[in-house]
Amino acid sequence: MIAFRIIFFIVGILLTILAGAMAIPALLDIYYHDSDWVYFALSSGCTLFFGVLMILAFRPDGAIEPGIRETFLITVISWLALCLFGSLPFALSYAAPTFTDALFETTSALTTTGASVLTNLDFAPRGILLWRALLQWLGGVGIVLMALVILPNLRIGGMQLFRSEFSDRSEKILPRVSQIATVIFGTYSLITLTCVVSYWFAGMRSFEALCNAMTTVSTAGLSTSDSSFRVFDSTSIEMIACVFMLIGASPLILYARLFRGDFKSFLKDSQLRAFLLFTFLSILAMGLWLWSANTYELGHAFRHAAFSVISIVTTTGFSSADWGSWG
Repeated sequence: MIAFRIIFFIVGILLTILAGAMAIPALLDIYYHDSDWVYFALSSGCTLFFGVLMILAFRPDGAIEPGIRETFLITVISWLALCLFGSLPFALSYAAPTFTDALFETTSALTTTGASVLTNLDFAPRGILLWRALLQWLGGVGIVLMALVILPNLRIGGMQLFRSEFSDRSEKILPRVSQIATVIFGTYSLITLTCVVSYWFAGMRSFEALCNAMTTVSTAGLSTSDSSFRVFDSTSIEMIACVFMLIGASPLILYARLFRGDFKSFLKDSQLRAFLLFTFLSILAMGLWLWSANTYELGHAFRHAAFSVISIVTTTGFSSADWGSWG
């Protein structure tokens, strides 16, 4: 028999985390005297209400480890619930014309798909742009991971749930799932912070650097402008993006091992080496094609080839040029 009690309890925890995330763009809008903070406050309050209600109503008695069936259901129901509640700010603020558009935008961001129905992003409120970026960032690390930091403290096992998000061998780093989740989340946060600082030094404004860093590391690709990275027209910004797109597309567990001093596992990982080799050969082929077809000079050919190939291979979806003219 499926234990629905534990399923709804964990979904409640995830909704509570999402409600906390909604408070961040609300505070930003308050700082910039933007009235949209009301929509984020309402969305956060509604999400928090249902999250806490589910936690109080379905908290299990005693220690418990979700089984395989419960894990599948937790994954499916939590993603559906998060997408539904995460769309509230878009819908209430009319940033998305219809609720369907709001749900589409949220689902695209949380799953790091990167398809967008929003336009005029260059003039969109800061809170909405930050919310899109936050959704992508949470989706990139797997918001379920955040619950795994908390669950063991509530006497709820999370190893089965962890295996639904990461490979089985990941558990060998540390003995407890909460420790593994903390290390991975910390690694993800550190990489994101490094990307923010790098973008800022390369010439992005601080807000743009923050939002674009979150969408780069998560490999989601929903930028702050309709023109994506073409609006910056900067080689240094594009090369920084290339580096962090590759990092974001690689297994986070490798960087967690690297930061713990395990250089051997990082350097000898066959998956990472094959991925980088394939990407390099694709850049070489694309660059030579663009140069031979007289589309760009040699330097610009390899600049746009590197950015575009990495953006596509990592499924990020940034653009630095008009691909339609490439043939």
